[in-house]
Amino acid sequence: MIETLEILTVKKEILIQVPPFSEYKAVITDIEETLFWIGLPRQEGQVLVLQKDQEIQIRVPMRYGLYSADSKVVAIGHDSQRFYGLLIPERFQMLKARQFMRVEHATHVLFSSGNDTAQTAMLNFSEGGCMVYVTPALEKMLQAANDFSVSFQVNGELITTTARLAWRKNTDNVPYAGFKFTNLLPAQRQRLADLAALFSKD
Repeated sequence: MIETLEILTVKKEILIQVPPFSEYKAVITDIEETLFWIGLPRQEGQVLVLQKDQEIQIRVPMRYGLYSADSKVVAIGHDSQRFYGLLIPERFQMLKARQFMRVEHATHVLFSSGNDTAQTAMLNFSEGGCMVYVTPALEKMLQAANDFSVSFQVNGELITTTARLAWRKNTDNVPYAGFKFTNLLPAQRQRLADLAALFSKD
């Protein structure tokens, strides 16, 4: 079972939900004995206004899945970095397990499609795909295609395969994209799973 303080860590991005509103993103900025502080929750330019003692639901994406817990607002701060103090839940429940284990790993990735190429930086990977920054060159390629050849190194090993755009998002005006690996050979998939397991122990 994963411990609460493994889930709630400073700089972790979490999702705040107050029905019937949609989820708002916030970042944990400080943790005290019984509460943790978050910055002002935002979603597509809108801010979430909460009241003291208001009950909320927290959702936290983790390496192995999406975790959820009930909480409430126990303090209201006076600056954007310590805007709401939320009660630390006793336990979290896994809502959805990830199909593949995702690990953070920074490396360069080369995308190619036809005669076009773009290099960018990877943030994380799994045996199923990877997450990268969207550079202007990659943005141009995304306007013309969804399927790409990709190559990158993990632990000194060169991985070359094909990938398809799975999703896009912007966080604090920084564009990201997720790609699903396609046509992986069984040996490649197993090797990526082994490398993900290796980096998960760091």
